[in-house]
Amino acid sequence: TCGNGLVFDDVDPLRENCAYPFSVNCGDRTDLEPPISTPNCPRLYGIFPDNHNCRVVFSCWNGESSRYECPPGLAYDNDQRVCVWADLVDRCDQREVAEGFVCPDPAEVDQPGVFTRHAHPTDCRKFYVCIEGQARPYGCSLGTVFNVDSLQCDDPENVQGCENYYGDLDVKTLKKAQTHKKGGRQSASSDEATSS
Repeated sequence: TCGNGLVFDDVDPLRENCAYPFSVNCGDRTDLEPPISTPNCPRLYGIFPDNHNCRVVFSCWNGESSRYECPPGLAYDNDQRVCVWADLVDRCDQREVAEGFVCPDPAEVDQPGVFTRHAHPTDCRKFYVCIEGQARPYGCSLGTVFNVDSLQCDDPENVQGCENYYGDLDVKTLKKAQTHKKGGRQSASSDEATSS
């Protein structure tokens, strides 16, 4: 017998093999046993999205839950079983994902398919990219901040109001450490949104 939330995979009849329902073709066997639930686990075994936070998913094993959280800007897609851009997950509230930021109306953008960049209201290192009216949060590489004039990540001394973002930290050392950490490549977080 499989645990509550698992199903029998009859591919190899000589071995008992219990697996998650999404990974087994049960054919016309669609009934599951009644659920036995614990906090965060609708069934004793399985992977379950949090009903209140679309970035969070719980992996349950014998009723014990482990909490996993997608990185900022991403949400758990129950169909694909991975973290994807939050605007692609129907159960997400976009205002919550974008910390209250709302993109301009897509009709205000001159050309279809063009995305816009917007500074985070309180954090010099963060910015939003609006794609068809949906906000996706991004962040500049360590040692840089978002420049509202060039719409690129830049040195703090070039951005009015963000000159002291890193305080007493040596920005050159931060950048050098980031470059070595990435194997000599720039951080993907700033490069991903640089072509528009």
